[in-house]
Amino acid sequence: MTPVTRKSVWCLSLLLLAGPFLCSSDAADLGTHGKLYPVVETDLLALIQDRLASMEASGELAKLNAEMVNRVTRNARRPPPVPGIQRASSNRTWLVDPSVIAERDIADHRGVVFVRAGTRVNPLSYAPFTKTLIFMDGDDPAQIDWARQATAKFGPTAKIILTSGDVFDAMRALSVPVYFDQGGRLTTRWGIKAVPATVQQDGEALRIREVAL
Repeated sequence: MTPVTRKSVWCLSLLLLAGPFLCSSDAADLGTHGKLYPVVETDLLALIQDRLASMEASGELAKLNAEMVNRVTRNARRPPPVPGIQRASSNRTWLVDPSVIAERDIADHRGVVFVRAGTRVNPLSYAPFTKTLIFMDGDDPAQIDWARQATAKFGPTAKIILTSGDVFDAMRALSVPVYFDQGGRLTTRWGIKAVPATVQQDGEALRIREVAL
């Protein structure tokens, strides 16, 4: 006779407890509890298309498209002003070292590496910065007049960069291409706090000047 083990007793107990549910011949109809609903698979794409068709018929879609075009146009003409930029109340000048640390090897067109990763590099040592950047507030008539004189003085090397104002209006007023320091990336990098201001190469550094009008 096979000895009764703890494992066999546990298996027998499990069988006795689960038997009524495991054996189909002894299964009982427990009835229905609550309402039953059919499973419906919604075609999401069809739902979206129906919604778009409804919006188009009502004119809502055309209105949304027009609002989007107007918003993009407004942002292109007049991006958000660079925060923290004031009108210059005094003359200020300083030098900025544009050196950077090379993140990877830099090679020429022949594949010859001339800058190793981790090396401190001054780009002005390899290529001159021939432009004169002019930062200004396009909403200030005095700065528009000053920029007009500055572009005449510096000629084609002058590049107008707004920190505030309407780009198209400034282009019409100055008759030159106009850019915008979106997000204040350049003014932040060079520490410009007031305008008008200029940026020019001075040796192997950049000279920044804020000009009080």
